[in-house]
Amino acid sequence: MQPLDQFAAELTRVPPTACHVQSSLTQPPSPHLAHPLPDRFPPWLLAMLGACGITHLAPGQAEALEQLHRGHHVLFTAPNGRGLVRQLAMFQSIGIDRQGHSLWIFPLKHREQAQRQLLLKFNDRLLSDHQLSVATYDGDTPVTERRAIRQTTPDLVFTTPEMLHAGILAYHSGWRTLFQHLRFVVIADLHLYAGALGTHLGHLLRRIDRLARHYGSQPQFLLTSDPLACTTYLAQILTGHACEIVNGEAWQPHDQHRVMMTTTDDLTRAGREIATRLLHARLPSLVLTTAATANSTPEVIDAAERRILKREETILALPPHTPPEMVRPGVFRALVCLGLPPSITALNTWLARLGNGYESSLAILLLTGQTPAERYLLRHPDAYQASNPQALPLTLHNPYVFQQHLLCTTSELALGTGEPYPGIYNLDDHLAYLAKRRQVIHRTEARQWTATERRPHRQLRLRWFERPYMLWNRQDAQRVGRLEAAQAFRMCFEGTTYPTQEHGPFHVERIDDERCRVTMRPAPGAPPTRAQIQTEVSEVRPKASVITPNYRLTFGSLEYREMITAFERLDPKTGRRQSMHILSSRQRLSRTQGIWLHVPHHAPEVQTRMRTALHTVVHAVMAVLPVCLLISPDNIQGGVHALTHDGQANLNAFFVDSHMGGSGASRALYEAGEQVLSAALSLMQQCDCQHGCPQCGIDRCDSCASGIQRDREAGIELLQQVLGVTIVPASQAMLTPLTESGQTPRHLYLNLTTQKASDDVGGWQHKHLLGLGIAVIYDTADASYHVYTEETIDALIAHLQRADLIISFNTRDFDYQILQPYTDVQLPSLSTYAMLDEIQHALGYRLSFKHLLKETLGVERPDDRLDTVAWYRHAQSEAIIAACRRDIDWMRDLIRHISHTGSLRYRDRTGIQHEILLTLPFAERYG
Repeated sequence: MQPLDQFAAELTRVPPTACHVQSSLTQPPSPHLAHPLPDRFPPWLLAMLGACGITHLAPGQAEALEQLHRGHHVLFTAPNGRGLVRQLAMFQSIGIDRQGHSLWIFPLKHREQAQRQLLLKFNDRLLSDHQLSVATYDGDTPVTERRAIRQTTPDLVFTTPEMLHAGILAYHSGWRTLFQHLRFVVIADLHLYAGALGTHLGHLLRRIDRLARHYGSQPQFLLTSDPLACTTYLAQILTGHACEIVNGEAWQPHDQHRVMMTTTDDLTRAGREIATRLLHARLPSLVLTTAATANSTPEVIDAAERRILKREETILALPPHTPPEMVRPGVFRALVCLGLPPSITALNTWLARLGNGYESSLAILLLTGQTPAERYLLRHPDAYQASNPQALPLTLHNPYVFQQHLLCTTSELALGTGEPYPGIYNLDDHLAYLAKRRQVIHRTEARQWTATERRPHRQLRLRWFERPYMLWNRQDAQRVGRLEAAQAFRMCFEGTTYPTQEHGPFHVERIDDERCRVTMRPAPGAPPTRAQIQTEVSEVRPKASVITPNYRLTFGSLEYREMITAFERLDPKTGRRQSMHILSSRQRLSRTQGIWLHVPHHAPEVQTRMRTALHTVVHAVMAVLPVCLLISPDNIQGGVHALTHDGQANLNAFFVDSHMGGSGASRALYEAGEQVLSAALSLMQQCDCQHGCPQCGIDRCDSCASGIQRDREAGIELLQQVLGVTIVPASQAMLTPLTESGQTPRHLYLNLTTQKASDDVGGWQHKHLLGLGIAVIYDTADASYHVYTEETIDALIAHLQRADLIISFNTRDFDYQILQPYTDVQLPSLSTYAMLDEIQHALGYRLSFKHLLKETLGVERPDDRLDTVAWYRHAQSEAIIAACRRDIDWMRDLIRHISHTGSLRYRDRTGIQHEILLTLPFAERYG
């Protein structure tokens, strides 16, 4: 076997034919951070770990186990070592107490098998008194075993989301013992829950928690994942509880060489040359091919790994979509990726598993640079070397998904009137809708809601947002595949060519929307087609906003209408249009979620250039989304549309969730706003085209059919204006994304309005029933306003938790009283400056905000407190936001006045003006 270091040096010195080495780096071994095994571990557990060669833990592993021991919910993220945390969490609790059960949920079946093997390995080294019993309850479990598992519940039950939904929750009375003594709910590999499955998971966990509490238990949640961004928000959305976030360390005991190359040749040919070299060097290697049809079943991979370990084979080829968790660490020493894996997170996982072996390793990333994501990586090799985490888009607020789970919830256990559903605050509206459709009924005497259907679980598909379309081959009456409804609308219409990697192109003959069925026939050699799509946006309802002097970015719900009136036949080689064919009009109306970017401008003559610039930005942002977010490009659509405000039509760049009700993709884009815009700017600056090309933007968006052109320079200028970057020629453009300096203290000025007036809830003593209308925050760290509503209150709480100081007028007695019912975070414990409290402490009584403004600043504040309630009821959110921003600006003026003079003015009952001496015991910046 050739030494790996020598092979890597030769590869970079003499790359394959038509290949160029873009970057080469050797990652040194990670620091050996050892934490002793916890003192609370009994001797038998320490002996078992010692027999397995485990003498210490990583600090992150030890912290996760400690937080679980204290009774907290935990989200543990780490590139490796998660399985050991899951196992030791059970031994340190159930294994010692010999009480309780644990429910483990795996997104993929082979992960169950790997964890079971690890547990059996531990059990083999223990006496029977200390062993943990385990059983797998999934679709492959024989009927006789299922009955035995229910009757004699083991310590650990392994299952899948589908079997949890249809086999455990639907028949919970048969699992009474499990739910009565349920101590842990374990979610393995959270990063694999992208798409619909993750959205369904949040509701599944709430249903588990509800049934467990009904039977008398209060389980802890343990979520484990590869490194992800926005973990606090993610854990809250999924569990409905505040979770302790523990970020583990990457463990890489040996050097890892990382080489990134470009090729002007065919990827397969270049990959074959690299594989030949690896074969001659006899280095055990894994190749991720471009062919999606390669066999990647767990049995095939396991057999190939055994042959490689016996030196009978050297190379294993797998399709690019293979989950990295299916491959055991330590088997391979080299990884070759022919093209970018499905996500940056998947690439990072492959690199971590490769580096988790017993010898040095080599990773080769071979790219063509023909896609924007690949081009971005080639220009930013640090994104390949640094393994930055991506955000996992999820939503709890897809009404169609939630209503299906609500039916299952009321079927499993009657829902009491007024019973909360964590994270959903308009529950009564959903129940009223289902009652109107006679899917639930309200039992007045019992004050309960129950489903009319006994078990509606069979109607719910956990891996889909909407009912999927079945693709049928008319010739042999066999199913070709399934498509999301949004994809089927765009790709399948009469006369079009639908491409498949496994069976070649098909000619679409008929679409049955009622049965969600597409009938096709094979069409070898048929040219590709593309729909001419026109879109409209209407019924826009903002849910959250970021407002700066340069731009306004808004997230909310909207109606998105798509219309197909024609399609094009394209040249297979050039992709250019050969012919146009008129269709009878097809429409799809989606009530979904989206974000829209508005850049203010005042000169009418720049309207056309603004439209062109926004259109270019849409293409660039859509191109970099797979780099920043863990989503499929099909999950979001983009275009330029006009919104009318105050009688004026304002152009906006829109990014809309493709799926009915929303998928969380646009929400994740909203949260990552400036990061994504910065990446889009960098992508365009490194190109030299004029009107945009496949290297600096996606090929087509929803506004292309309307004839809007693209202009790369206009797009660059617009994003530089939005991000506040000095405008420079493209030849001098920056090559790295913008980063936050982090020098300014994060002081948050908070102002909020309510849904109801005090008279509606029986007086001010019931402030907790008023409900959040709209909350506005001014953040000194980014000098921008942030708008939140009830639907986005989890993000508001997370924003407050990040603050160095929260500044408001009547914070503790009003603002926190409104917000506290929505969260189990103790808001009064946050660092807070409440001006009214300071005044009461100084004077012994209170003064109104209106009074202080008049006497100190000489401004008259309108009494519009009741107006904001009326505005909320009539969906006049802009008026509320304007009023909140006005009050925040006045609050900042009062803070400045205190900082300059050390006082505020007021007038007593006799009309004499006095000064209140106040101090500001916080940092230098006062807003």
